[in-house]
Amino acid sequence: MQNNNIGIFLNNTNNEEGVQINLHNYNILKNNFKKIIIIDIDNKFSLKLQNLIISNNKHNIDIYIKDNNNIKNCYSNLNIKSLIFLFNKFDKNLFNTLECNYLTFISDIYIYLSDLSDYFKYINNHNLDFYSYNDSSEKKYHYQLYFFSISYNSFDIFKEFILNNQTNVEIDFELYKIFKNKIPFLKIAYINDNISNNIFYNNKLYKILLTNNLLPIISINYLYHNINNFNNIIYTVIPSNFNIEIYQKYDDLKDKSDVFLHNHFLLNGQFENRNYSEDGNYLLPIFIRDILKSLNLLYFFDVPDNFSKTRYKQYKDIESLSDKELYLHWIKYGKNEDRIYY
Repeated sequence: MQNNNIGIFLNNTNNEEGVQINLHNYNILKNNFKKIIIIDIDNKFSLKLQNLIISNNKHNIDIYIKDNNNIKNCYSNLNIKSLIFLFNKFDKNLFNTLECNYLTFISDIYIYLSDLSDYFKYINNHNLDFYSYNDSSEKKYHYQLYFFSISYNSFDIFKEFILNNQTNVEIDFELYKIFKNKIPFLKIAYINDNISNNIFYNNKLYKILLTNNLLPIISINYLYHNINNFNNIIYTVIPSNFNIEIYQKYDDLKDKSDVFLHNHFLLNGQFENRNYSEDGNYLLPIFIRDILKSLNLLYFFDVPDNFSKTRYKQYKDIESLSDKELYLHWIKYGKNEDRIYY
């Protein structure tokens, strides 16, 4: 949907994972904007991303590389250093010449799964100063700032606030207060299950929102949270969430009895990383894995479906690693070393 919005991608592309995710984000969102501005750091990965974007670019796009010392602000989803860089490059007059209605800011610590066209239809049909994709009641009420839009007329207010609050650790909780006419697109802050929680970390509710395309966005920090909290468990009894129907989907198990399946899981299946429940036996929940697989991004965050812990452990240099350590070794090293894992 072409319109008079300007998309401003605040990137910090510092590895191959960032290249692929930021390229995906650009491709899926680009048609929402009349003009695109990308701000990134200076390294070989951002250069690779820049070349990939420019080589197949039909949009009005400017790419700016900032000094490597301008690292991502650690207090907020807002990339403060990139915003200050933007303010030094542009002022309100330039955006006026582009006849833009809204400036939309996109953080690269999220993966966007649709073009979010409903969001842009919504803001184009209203005349407000500030929109965020969703609100939150984590710690205290605020608007989430990973994906938000301000009106052209609010640019100076926004700029002044950022420049005056560069070191404010609660800037996420304060920004929405400076705008008179504002609204979150997806109002979910006070859903009961979400009180005082980040929606992305509430698996039950987040799964409903994500799979119904209400919140088609994945937090990369959420992915790492799942990885870091993965438990190494060797089952001596069948786990409570064991699902016979799911476990029986494997071709070599589909005609076996319940007793056989239980024994197979305890003696073999759990070590072969066979799926036995809706939650799976991986670093990430199944509903997230399926999405990342469809985007060819799974291997950055989890092992393949056919990953065998027993087979991968046959390498002498990793035979003493725990389950989690095996998974992480494959993600960081094994896949690049062409190690056999099935």
